[in-house]
Amino acid sequence: MLGSLSQLLTVGLAAAFSSVPITVLLVILVSPRRSVSAFPYALGCVAGTLGVVLAAVAAAQLMPEPRPRQPSVTIAIVEFVLGAALIGLGIRAWVRRRRPRHTRKLPNWAATALEGMGPFRAFVIGVILEFRAKSIVLALVVSLQVHATANRTLAILVIVIYVVISTVTITIPALAMLMAPQRTEPWLTAATARLATAGPVISAAALCLLGLGLLGLGLVGLGVVGAGVSN
Repeated sequence: MLGSLSQLLTVGLAAAFSSVPITVLLVILVSPRRSVSAFPYALGCVAGTLGVVLAAVAAAQLMPEPRPRQPSVTIAIVEFVLGAALIGLGIRAWVRRRRPRHTRKLPNWAATALEGMGPFRAFVIGVILEFRAKSIVLALVVSLQVHATANRTLAILVIVIYVVISTVTITIPALAMLMAPQRTEPWLTAATARLATAGPVISAAALCLLGLGLLGLGLVGLGVVGAGVSN
């Protein structure tokens, strides 16, 4: 399970630099209806992220409660599986980063939905995009930390921090476009394009780092690897 703010930040960054939501935002920012679609799209991403995390937290409640000095085999198995999945996603992101930008395509449904997009459709796309496999895996990782937190307030804080960090690359450009569209449009488009290029590299590194950590925790919990010699 996650045990520190730095690990939570890593999970959030892995989500924040996902190429698909950023690419959709880039398409919106260069579209004629960017001023009415960017902010609803960002709201949809926030709502979708919150929804998938709450669903993962609800699923995590089915696992046994952790007990001091007696690790749960179920939690260890979940950690191991999630760690392996994160490493796989990280490797895929690293391989895909080599593709030229013009060959990186949006999902067919997203490309179709973006045609003539209005505020409502932008919101719905934002929600749906946060239920991708990568987003679900990262939400399950966050749910492990929430599950291990006895304090309800701290658990809510963990969820809020993750949602804020994981959507920051969408919300900040959308807010800037909403507040000062003419002044921010040129640099927003350029910055978002750079994020779409550099994002997969950052995301791949964060995913692999998280995956290795969870994989190690799972192996320790299963007794395959020793937890170390206590003093």
